[in-house]
Amino acid sequence: MPGYYAASDIPLTGWSDPRLQRRDGEVDSDFADRVTDQVFRSIYHCAPTYYDQEWATAIIGRVNPTFLGDQGVLDPAYVRCGFCSQVSFILAETLTRAGIHARPYSLGDGHVVTELVLDGDSYLADPDIGIGPFVVPWGDPEAVAMTIRTQYAGVPSASWRDLIVEIYSDHSDDGPYYSMEFLEQIAENQGQVLALQTPYVVIVLLSSLLFVGAALGSPGSAGKRRENIGAIDAPPHLQTDWGGKRMRRVDT
Repeated sequence: MPGYYAASDIPLTGWSDPRLQRRDGEVDSDFADRVTDQVFRSIYHCAPTYYDQEWATAIIGRVNPTFLGDQGVLDPAYVRCGFCSQVSFILAETLTRAGIHARPYSLGDGHVVTELVLDGDSYLADPDIGIGPFVVPWGDPEAVAMTIRTQYAGVPSASWRDLIVEIYSDHSDDGPYYSMEFLEQIAENQGQVLALQTPYVVIVLLSSLLFVGAALGSPGSAGKRRENIGAIDAPPHLQTDWGGKRMRRVDT
């Protein structure tokens, strides 16, 4: 399913990303629908402890892995993939900044969605799978099951859809997933620290380039340089064109 195990749009650049801003004349419901889909398409699914998605997170993840904690990265400028709880917070914060009351909401059995209020009514959106917003008719188990099967009809796996229906059907232990204030503070702290890693990344890259340059300039590398240059002239059918292709790590 595009957008779940691999992003189908370019990564977000931060809270100020134009794609996360309300457009002129865009009403709450249209804005919520659009940004739910945007977060889903830009952030694919992976474990919150997978830090090798950005240079900054890779450095922090190795130097001080406890800093990113169980919540994972919450600043959209540094999130390329994450858990349902991470994308649900990013969607909730995006909606909150646009004046819509929203918060991450735990369905109890390990799945987190975003709860939001539109025209006085409570809605749920699932940015991890790209569903919603929609109203859940709590109190009527049959209506809940029918609503969820309809909303998640695009999920390709029947067993997965059954599991989602089961999660929604048990409403007994549902509730807010931490407070927005707590998660916002984590995101702010992470953003400040991760932004400081950029100079270190530049230094490491420049140092690597200088090291490679020095190695190529050594007397013993002359023959290797000639061999490498000659290899460029291989017959066309043996040359590989990587120009228009992208490589992406996909976590299953």
